[in-house]
Amino acid sequence: MAKFDSHKWIREIKSGKLNETEAIATKTFMPGDMWSNDFDYVGMLKYGAQATYEGIGGSMDVEELTALYESFTDVNYHTEARDLGNALDWINDQGQDANRAQEMIEDYMESFRMACMKTLKEWKVKWKPGMPIK
Repeated sequence: MAKFDSHKWIREIKSGKLNETEAIATKTFMPGDMWSNDFDYVGMLKYGAQATYEGIGGSMDVEELTALYESFTDVNYHTEARDLGNALDWINDQGQDANRAQEMIEDYMESFRMACMKTLKEWKVKWKPGMPIK
């Protein structure tokens, strides 16, 4: 089996030469997944586009968000992961003003979700939060 070229795959997705289903068979993304030949980049972005923190009414705890952040940074999606990292900083050190911390966490999580959606849109992936990831 030939070595998977992730950069070529991303270029082909962006240019429209491949659509999401024609790409390669990938395993279903789970937070904490690290790079592999069958890494699910689209699934990771979809997962990120739905990420919410339980401390502000969402469904993900700090461990799951940390694992998600580690997946993004492991595959060099630092731009998309930047605001998730900032939200995690606020989650882990809320300081003396809990209301301010909650506000900052909400803002950074929203920016993170928007960054994931932006990349999906650039790749011409037709998907919206709430739809199945796979």
